Amino acid sequence: MSPSTLSEMLNKLETDGMISRTSDPADRRATLLTLTEKGSSRAAEIKEETRRAFAETFGSLTDDEKQTLITLLRKIPAQDQT
Repeated sequence: MSPSTLSEMLNKLETDGMISRTSDPADRRATLLTLTEKGSSRAAEIKEETRRAFAETFGSLTDDEKQTLITLLRKIPAQDQT
């Protein structure tokens, strides 16, 4: 991800009230990002939505089948997104 793309994403999250930014007291060049209450709430919603989607998608697989799938997926090389 390019720095400009990351900056745009962070600006949007801050505008939407999902994160707050503060200067790092230990290093003034750095900025600390913190989830707001709204951001934490949304993160919990996303986690639950993801859990439900995985359960629906992979719920019919046995534990052994799930482990085999994980092993096979790890063999696929990641694509460079830059």
